[in-house]
Amino acid sequence: MAFAVSLKKPQNAEFLHGLITLGIPAAVQSLLSTSMSAIDTLMVSSQGELAVAAVGVCNQFTHLFSAGICGFYSGGALFIAQYWGAKDKRGISRSFGLMSVFLILIGFLFSGASFFFPGIESQQLDKIYLFPK
Repeated sequence: MAFAVSLKKPQNAEFLHGLITLGIPAAVQSLLSTSMSAIDTLMVSSQGELAVAAVGVCNQFTHLFSAGICGFYSGGALFIAQYWGAKDKRGISRSFGLMSVFLILIGFLFSGASFFFPGIESQQLDKIYLFPK
């Protein structure tokens, strides 16, 4: 079975334009955020094994934060999509508001943990390198 190639402008060109307009920046942002740990490791690799381990431990904290944020965004997006399909603007507003409050709370929680307990990562390094089992 042969597929015919049409030279006409696709009927859903507006949708494709919107998809590309949103998709390319999202893909670039995802690429930058996932390559952050690799770039950090490359920058400090000349400083020795302990510096690379320190970057790895700090990246665990950052990854945990990113995973929490991603989970709340995904869950909120599911609720918003359901309310959008039902054309329930009040439900969309409530879901977006609740999602925003939880994301702000997670941000404050991780910021507070980083600010008030800055030695958590160094305690993990002590267990790995200074007092191995």
